[in-house]
Amino acid sequence: MFEHPSFTYTAYVTERQRIDRENELRRVIAEHPERIVSPRHPFVSRIRELIRRRLGEERRDSAAVAAAASERSRRLNDSSASAVHAR
Repeated sequence: MFEHPSFTYTAYVTERQRIDRENELRRVIAEHPERIVSPRHPFVSRIRELIRRRLGEERRDSAAVAAAASERSRRLNDSSASAVHAR
């Protein structure tokens, strides 16, 4: 029911190697932060570009709607101008 000492030692050595690799990676990152470049995932890039395009279209559409509304109100005011008769 007990573990063999060689198994315990192998597990210890494997874990120690993993910790050493992680520490080495952290040291390299700390010494050379300019070499670290975050990878841009193609899916995330496509989604960001899609959102950027949609927001641009919405801004253009809202600007066009506002311009059309102001033009429409000017036309209504001009066309509804008529002589006011005194009573």
